[in-house]
Amino acid sequence: MQESLKKKMLLFHAISIVGISLLLSGCGKSSEAEKYSDNLTQYRNIADYANANCKVDKYKVEDIANRYVVILSEIQNIDTISSEVLTAEQNFSYLWIEDGYLIFWNDETKTEGLLYSDNPKDSIKQIREWYQDLEYEKITDDFYLIGSWRHK
Repeated sequence: MQESLKKKMLLFHAISIVGISLLLSGCGKSSEAEKYSDNLTQYRNIADYANANCKVDKYKVEDIANRYVVILSEIQNIDTISSEVLTAEQNFSYLWIEDGYLIFWNDETKTEGLLYSDNPKDSIKQIREWYQDLEYEKITDDFYLIGSWRHK
């Protein structure tokens, strides 16, 4: 009788662990964040190129220190990143480069963006100074989905 009780308890614990695991696995990335996960290397390549080559007067925003805006189609013909830019243009239209971070924005409404930063928590804090309703979701340690995509 005692052996039967032990088996039932073990079975109950095993089922509980499996159930909890299944429940928690549904708490992963949103579908919006998931759609960018496969292309993060390509986005990183564009960001690295832009940080190294696009901080020039041509892209400088006049009244804002250290902000550069690059329309993706303007760098589409750069051989080293042309295929990456084509991928990025499926979801984004321009880059916003600031000290410490870069954002791929969907368009001027800024409802959806992909933040790339070595210190995303600090970058999000800076962005929230002017974008109070900013939502964000971690994709990796250096990529976050930002904007107000949940309200589209």
